[in-house]
Amino acid sequence: MNIKIKKLIIGLLIITLVSPLAVLMLNGTFIRTYAEDPRPKSDFYAYYNISESQRDYIKDLIEMGYPLEKIQVGYAFIYDRFGKLEHLKSILEKESQGESWASVFEAYDLTYGIFQPTSFDSDSLDTLMQSHLSSDEIMIIDRIAFASEEAFDVLMIQVMEGTSFEEIIDALELVGHIKLYPRVQVTEEVLNHYQNQYALEDMQIIEAMVIAEKLDLNEKNILESTAQGMTEYEILGYYLQEIFE
Repeated sequence: MNIKIKKLIIGLLIITLVSPLAVLMLNGTFIRTYAEDPRPKSDFYAYYNISESQRDYIKDLIEMGYPLEKIQVGYAFIYDRFGKLEHLKSILEKESQGESWASVFEAYDLTYGIFQPTSFDSDSLDTLMQSHLSSDEIMIIDRIAFASEEAFDVLMIQVMEGTSFEEIIDALELVGHIKLYPRVQVTEEVLNHYQNQYALEDMQIIEAMVIAEKLDLNEKNILESTAQGMTEYEILGYYLQEIFE
């Protein structure tokens, strides 16, 4: 297989793990990816599949005086970013000191960075292709390596030796669950319609639709917020509070 083609395939597959919902653009066609189930409002612990150890951590935070509703807001954001459980307390501390959620979220991304798929060189790609790991497994290892700061090769060996991703994620105390999602095309007609209605650029529209799907909200609400000049962080802060507080 041509090296450039292999890199393109790996890169496009990996990008679906940037967050619980991602957007791809291939040959001018916009593709929106969806989680399988909408967010249930009734059971926070079940929706996020929170382990017993993480539930105990949340209980400790409640005993420290942090309201459950604010813990849920912070947890939902870290889950979206596939961050570390230990980051939750620092997020809550900043918010309790009077910082807005938008400011807290933006500071988090500035501190820990936003995941970018690894651009593997040709030798690494050949090794990966011969490792008997699937493309999905390679994507997941790359995502976990970024989130945990563990070496990709170390994680790859663990997976090849039979350690499950759930075990790795739990051992590294990460917040999030790796899934791959079906893709749904966003047509040019939809983009044109929203461009005319909200006077937004293509990527602004797509990003708004992504946020709407993450939060299980009507995309028109997010498009209106975007058209009013709200940033992604302001939108996340406002609507996560609406959901949990």
